[in-house]
Amino acid sequence: MSEGQETFGQHIRRARLRLGYSVRKVELLTSRLPEEQRVSNSYLSQVERDEVPPPSPAKIMGLSKVLSLDYEDLMRRAGHLPGERVEDIALPVGVDLSDPNLRLTLQKLAELPPEDRAEFLRMITPLLDQARDLQRMRAERRRQREGQG
Repeated sequence: MSEGQETFGQHIRRARLRLGYSVRKVELLTSRLPEEQRVSNSYLSQVERDEVPPPSPAKIMGLSKVLSLDYEDLMRRAGHLPGERVEDIALPVGVDLSDPNLRLTLQKLAELPPEDRAEFLRMITPLLDQARDLQRMRAERRRQREGQG
């Protein structure tokens, strides 16, 4: 079966085996994550055999972390996202797409009609600028504290 025809469960199993992890190892690794992201070995086994529907977005987040898989790709494979990619949206300069929560929010943005999307981006750009400024200030304070310590 080609990768394009691979089910969500088959994709997860292939990624797990590539890393040499047992289902118990994945359970152990996800047990260190927030409760909603944890995956039991029995549930993972059912997911991999496609005996249950793909997991919730929170559990997909946990799997993406421990299996080193792209969260957005897993969400799309699970049917939680439409086909458009976040990278295809015209975003304000400097938006960091590494935050999975931001990526999910922006994916929802991708579902809006283009004119609504442009209006939304116009409204949130000042907020994104403020968030970047706040991050810079926090980083500068951290550097100053480390320099004093």
